[in-house]
Amino acid sequence: MAVPFGFSAGDFIAAIGLTVKIGKALRETNGATTEYRLVTQDLGLLKQILECLEALQPDSANINHVNAIRGMALTCLIPLQEFANKIDERYAPALGINSSQRAFQRGSKKVQWALFSSEEVSKFRTIIAAKVVSISMLLGICNRYQTGMLFGKFSVPNRNF
Repeated sequence: MAVPFGFSAGDFIAAIGLTVKIGKALRETNGATTEYRLVTQDLGLLKQILECLEALQPDSANINHVNAIRGMALTCLIPLQEFANKIDERYAPALGINSSQRAFQRGSKKVQWALFSSEEVSKFRTIIAAKVVSISMLLGICNRYQTGMLFGKFSVPNRNF
């Protein structure tokens, strides 16, 4: 059986979509460089927050909650650092603030970012968001117990997480 060779309307639509994506990436404003810098800034801020949470010191009343918060912070911090190192290694020389590469090299990295890394960033954000929600819930519970204990309304149950 002969396999037909040709182009379909779907192929043209995909090519147009790819061209638009590359064009957006090459723009100096709101292009790949801006997106990369915003992502690295977000990762840096999240890292600082997680390091603060990891450094929390428990007392006898909240030891289980604080240990659970510290554990969740650690489960976020390690993959966050690995991901940040990976994108910095690949893209910082071309897309970072002190870019030293020539325009052609920067352009090729912008296209690579748009085609491959922005989807990877999106997946990473989804994974981390679930963990951040868990941390927020644990912080809320801990805060609620601390507030209740201040006013003598209830004590903290001794539960392991």
